[in-house]
This record gives sequence, structure tokens and C-alpha cells, in this order.
Amino acid sequence: MKNNEDISKYRLKHKYFVVLGLISERMPIGCHAYDINKRIDERGMRSWTNIGTPSRSSLYNILENLERDRLLESHTEEVDNRIRKIFIITDFGYKVLKKRTFDVIFNFNVMYDEDFDMAFSMYPILPYKEQIKVFKSALNIVIEHKKSLEQTYNEDIHWMVNVKGLFIRPIKIYEAHIDFFNWVLEEIKKGEEQVGSKTYGK
Repeated sequence: MKNNEDISKYRLKHKYFVVLGLISERMPIGCHAYDINKRIDERGMRSWTNIGTPSRSSLYNILENLERDRLLESHTEEVDNRIRKIFIITDFGYKVLKKRTFDVIFNFNVMYDEDFDMAFSMYPILPYKEQIKVFKSALNIVIEHKKSLEQTYNEDIHWMVNVKGLFIRPIKIYEAHIDFFNWVLEEIKKGEEQVGSKTYGK
């Protein structure tokens, strides 16, 4: 898997997205499985991703599959007087990760997307203009969903509370999303020099 067609076709499973993202943060030196698990715990990622509690064997299975698909490469070296296998993201892996991050945010799923929080944590992998583009797209998606829901709600104001609540609750959630995306865009614009794919050595 090397060309642009391969990149567009490759679909990162959620757990693979999480692991590949963590490895990308260690470019260009790479990292070992223990370091990945340690950062998962330190960041509380078991509560905001569906990474679960992978055993050593299941984590190595993910790493080996990513290596098989040429998203990672590996070598062994001595770390703290122990021989460890070090995994490094490949150029192909970096491009797949970047595309997945872009696609998840750009096509924001207003209902639920297990990949969104991971994509949000990875957005600095995108160049500045793409960061603005994806969050504006996400913002517009939410605004349109909110407008559509409000229009349906206002067609009949005589519904019982149990029916009205089915509209009010998501409308309030959309309002929170709108505030959030506006805040993110403002923060990105204020700190343009602090973010971008250069953060990840690319």
C-alpha cells in the first residue's frame, strides 16, 4: 500500500487509529508497547476512546497488523537494560493517519462517532488551513442539523413534554457543539504559530 488510491481506501479501525496516533507523537524516534500503554493510562484514554484494556498480546497484535499493512516499521534496541521492539510510523502510515483525522472532523457525525475525540486530539497533524477547513465544516454541519430540527419542532408547539424533550435535548446539544467549534476556531486562529503538522516532524 503506497499510492494515493491506497491511502484513500485504507480504513483505520478505531483501536488502530488510537495506537497509530500515539506512535506518531514519537516521531522520528518511535516507541515501544509499554510506552503506548503508559500514555493511554496517563491521559485517561480508556474513558474517552474505546481502546479498552488491551493485554500485551492484543496490543502487539494491533502493532503487528499495522506493520503488516506498512503503516509501521520496527527494530529492536536496548531500553532500560531490556531489549524492546521499537515501532515507528511510516510515511504511508502518517498519510493514512492524517487523512483519517481530516475526514472524521470534516464529516462530523452529530449523533456519535467513536473516532471523533481521537481525531480531535490529533488535529495538530493537519496544516493550519486544513484545521480551519475541517472545523468550519463540522460547525456548518451542526448548524444545519440544528436548523432542521428547530423547523420541525416549530411546526407543532402543542406536543406533550415527552415529545418536546426529544427535540429540545438534541437542540441543546447542538448549541453546545456550536459553542465548542467556535471556541476551537478562535483558539486555532490565536495560536496559528503553535500548531500545524510541523509539531509531528513532517
